[in-house]
Amino acid sequence: FEFRLRVSLTKDGNLSLVSRIRNVNGKPFSFSFGYHTYLSVSDISEVRIEGLETLDYLDNLSQRERFTEQGDAITFESEVKNV
Repeated sequence: FEFRLRVSLTKDGNLSLVSRIRNVNGKPFSFSFGYHTYLSVSDISEVRIEGLETLDYLDNLSQRERFTEQGDAITFESEVKNV
């Protein structure tokens, strides 16, 4: 396979990442990748992630079992490093 990553930084500070995976020999293969953003925050208990309710996800730590997000927001008590 061929993997390409284009990284662009504009004059106004916007960062853009574009990934491309190309199958160069026609044989089936599986892959996965992810972008991991680490953000510094002054008070983790004030952080909320909203807008995910009713979305399905596969839990990699539970043999990729499918779940549906139930809460209206994801909150944090301390630092996390989840897959």
